[in-house]
Amino acid sequence: QSCSTMKEAWHDTKNWNRFFDDQRLWLRRHRFVADNNFYHGHAFLDYYAKYKKTNPDIYGWIQVDGTNISYPCVKGNDNNFYLDHTVTKEYNANGAIFGDSKCQDVVLDNANLVFYGHNSIYPGQMFHELTKFLDKSFFDNNRYVTIYTLDGVYRYEIFSFYETYSSYRYSQVS
Repeated sequence: QSCSTMKEAWHDTKNWNRFFDDQRLWLRRHRFVADNNFYHGHAFLDYYAKYKKTNPDIYGWIQVDGTNISYPCVKGNDNNFYLDHTVTKEYNANGAIFGDSKCQDVVLDNANLVFYGHNSIYPGQMFHELTKFLDKSFFDNNRYVTIYTLDGVYRYEIFSFYETYSSYRYSQVS
């Protein structure tokens, strides 16, 4: 197909809905059942119960295999506040791990789920350990990110890694 035909195909609501439904079906098939994971010692439910009253932006918990990335995450009204505020809404230059404000609250309602976090100058902090994925051997042996939310536990296979800079316009598509 030509580029213009493909572009027109994505503007067709029927094609977009079919693609979105296929994505949701794939996510359901690859999702862990919550009761097999939540109740075997993971801290998210305890954390949620403790902090949800003080911060309704609590969204879930993220873990990345082979790293010490295991943090609560939030989703606010914009993508700026949590750049320099913790999950308890205190000012901190390291900020928090947070979901894109444009994403839906229910994981399966998103074609893409995007999380942000700083590549801290302090090794082992925030998303700094994602740089380990630049090493092919590490990448080949550590392939999963797990997201814990109230609506389920989701395990995603990492299929690529790309390092970019804060000035990169990732959301600009044209």
